[in-house]
Amino acid sequence: MSAPSSNGQHALSLFYILSEQAARVPEQVAIAAPGRSPMTYRHLLQRLIRMQEALHSLGIGRNDRVALALPPGPELTVALLGVASTAACIPINPADEHLDTHLSHMHVKAVILPFGEKNRAHADVHRHGISVLELTPVPDSEAGFFALTGHTRFAPAAQELPHDDDVALILPPADTGPYARPLYVTHANLSLAAWQAAARLKLDISDRCLSLVPPFQSHGLVAGLLASLIVGAHVVCPPDFQVDTFFQWLEACRPSWYTAEPSMHEAIADDAPQYDERIRRCPLRFIRSASGALPPRVTRALERIFRAPVIDAQGTTEMVGQLGEPYGHNNTLSAPRREAWAAASPAAVNE
Repeated sequence: MSAPSSNGQHALSLFYILSEQAARVPEQVAIAAPGRSPMTYRHLLQRLIRMQEALHSLGIGRNDRVALALPPGPELTVALLGVASTAACIPINPADEHLDTHLSHMHVKAVILPFGEKNRAHADVHRHGISVLELTPVPDSEAGFFALTGHTRFAPAAQELPHDDDVALILPPADTGPYARPLYVTHANLSLAAWQAAARLKLDISDRCLSLVPPFQSHGLVAGLLASLIVGAHVVCPPDFQVDTFFQWLEACRPSWYTAEPSMHEAIADDAPQYDERIRRCPLRFIRSASGALPPRVTRALERIFRAPVIDAQGTTEMVGQLGEPYGHNNTLSAPRREAWAAASPAAVNE
């Protein structure tokens, strides 16, 4: 696997890369969700093009900033990809207590919010006079299919695609201290970080990721979502994590791996004994952890329960990815790592 070769000023843009996958594997599943029909790469590209057209018509173009404050799920995923394919996307956890501060400092031109919900996010957005676009899921359609409604006061924008060195994402700071600054990530930064993650995990088109971390976090965005899409694999984007529904998703979606935060892994390990038969029916190639240190006892428990190696990734939001060896511990599926794990537990190798 190698990164895409340079092809003008768009070769490393998210839209260009997803367009390549739609041409290469059009009927391969790209986005899935529990209880929903999957969305193929061909249909994902169609959705991105339609979202570009809608945003351009509303006066939002390549150098503008659009925030998303949407709950986890496939609609958040497709909306994020659509905005980043058009303008600079600011994904915000709708429960973020600093939402009002983010909006006041980040020069946002429009915000996409869930249709019909009148919550604190709506109040904050209206207080700043920012244009609101509302997203309505279409539950009986493909995962990630939605309607986007609303209006702005702006003239239509030029229909120009983002360049490799344009900002694709602006990640809000975790706090509002005097030194807190948002993180600006270009298309080139983002795509190369995704290629690195895919290479470390040895992902290919046959993989299926169950990403328990929403893409408004760099963990879920790079390793969970983009590392899969960049190789033509598919991603399951569930709603908010609940430990009991995880085991339902495991059987319904049959992932080859899943990624989660340490607290999620700990809850899964604690609940796993009552789902032993289901776990045996749904083998995993590996498990990935990030967004904090995974306690060794949880690592050992997960490897025993799922009979698969645990990749404990370490990195920083500022790097938009994980640290390479030797800084990370068990953070790659390299041959020595797999061989050492297999030697310790030969019956657990899950090819």
